[in-house]
Amino acid sequence: MKSGALSGLKIVDLGHYVAGPYCASLLAGLGAEVIKVERPGTGDGARRLGPFPGDKPHLEKSGLFSYLNQGKKGITLNLKTEMGKAIFCKLVAEADVLIENFEPRVMPSLGLEYETLRDVKPSLVMTSISNFGQSGPYRDYKGYEITLNALGGIQSEIGDPDREPVKLGGQQMQFQAGLAAAVATMGAVCYRYAGQYQ
Repeated sequence: MKSGALSGLKIVDLGHYVAGPYCASLLAGLGAEVIKVERPGTGDGARRLGPFPGDKPHLEKSGLFSYLNQGKKGITLNLKTEMGKAIFCKLVAEADVLIENFEPRVMPSLGLEYETLRDVKPSLVMTSISNFGQSGPYRDYKGYEITLNALGGIQSEIGDPDREPVKLGGQQMQFQAGLAAAVATMGAVCYRYAGQYQ
């Protein structure tokens, strides 16, 4: 068993690319047991993002993917099949936390929304990260790093003052979202445990 402040906490990481995996990575670094779930074949989209050794792309050699998923266990599941969903629900039944960062429509379309998973594990903490929240007028809008930079206001502060704004380097907004989600997740976990002792 891993040691650390979160030793004994079990997390299912259904995240992809940056925000969700970074959230889970921060908690894994504090000792949580994290099981990363990827789709069969292509896996997490971060596997296709560099840097790569020798600039030669390879699904098993992405520096970004390795950084975001160090210290995690891994499994591939096709959540569009009944067998994949059944195995996923078994993982959730043994977990304390589920982290996902799909568009808000995805989990309900799979039949794996919070209300369903709560029946599998009543004490489950589910962290859902999306570009514009789970509800509201913008919930289904697409969001990319440059969009989030602009809407957050930081883009207006970068670059020459008499030229058009420029984007921050890398995926800074996604890392910030993952950090905020990790803090929110731990707040929910503490709240859940506090409720057990009242």
